[in-house]
Amino acid sequence: MLRWPFAETTLTAGDLTAQRWDPARDAGPLWEALAFPEVWGSAPRGMPDGPDDLAARLAQREGGPERITWTVSLDGEVIGTSSHFRRGECVELGATYLSPRVWGTGFHLRLVRLMIHEARANDCSGVVMRADDTDERANKAIQKLGFVFVHKSAEQSLRADGTRRIARVYRLDNDEVI
Repeated sequence: MLRWPFAETTLTAGDLTAQRWDPARDAGPLWEALAFPEVWGSAPRGMPDGPDDLAARLAQREGGPERITWTVSLDGEVIGTSSHFRRGECVELGATYLSPRVWGTGFHLRLVRLMIHEARANDCSGVVMRADDTDERANKAIQKLGFVFVHKSAEQSLRADGTRRIARVYRLDNDEVI
């Protein structure tokens, strides 16, 4: 049975650290790391207006799935965010936004492995990820980790350009080695 919320407040893998999101501590540094339009290209509602809007978007949404949000650092420097969402006994990884500085370095794969490890350590029945249908880079990264495509889903949220977001949904069972 899934242990939720996770007891851990800090996840570490070498120079990678994920700490529970604290808006007072993290909103400013996180905004500095992510204040680039290309980071938000496929995000619902596009780029936030600043640190306060970013903090509001990372907060628990009323009526939304239970969420644990993490502030992600590399060698002590804030470079992004990611979240665990409760989906029954499964855990979904999502809302991951990283500084362009770490794109193409393999950092995202390291972060996802750490997030999967934490979900499994808390007895989830499987891990789910989704990516915008138009984001080929994200979809390839998810498949590279061994996730299997399940279906496409038309989401309620809109892209920044006003079009309906279509997500590809993937699942990784616990017997899959990452």
